[in-house]
Amino acid sequence: MDKLVAIILHGCKVANKELLKDLLVRAEVNRVPLLYLKTVSKFHSDHFISSQLKTWEQKKRDYDTGFQIILHRLTDCDIQFLLVKDALYPRCMHAI
Repeated sequence: MDKLVAIILHGCKVANKELLKDLLVRAEVNRVPLLYLKTVSKFHSDHFISSQLKTWEQKKRDYDTGFQIILHRLTDCDIQFLLVKDALYPRCMHAI
């Protein structure tokens, strides 16, 4: 099984710190860095991992805040809108 998948889905423990750092790059490419870092931080105490987790948590808060501001401005101005989601690769997904 792929190490990144094993960590995210099954909480697989990895002792190699360099591998954990390299997998962060793959997690970012696959748009799951926060999920990856939260999982890794549960079983691995490392300054790099904890600092990256804080950084990505802040990015998520900033994104959520910005998105809420945009939505409020659109609805306050009675602008009808439709959210369209795009992916870099084809997949089937149901958004709720």
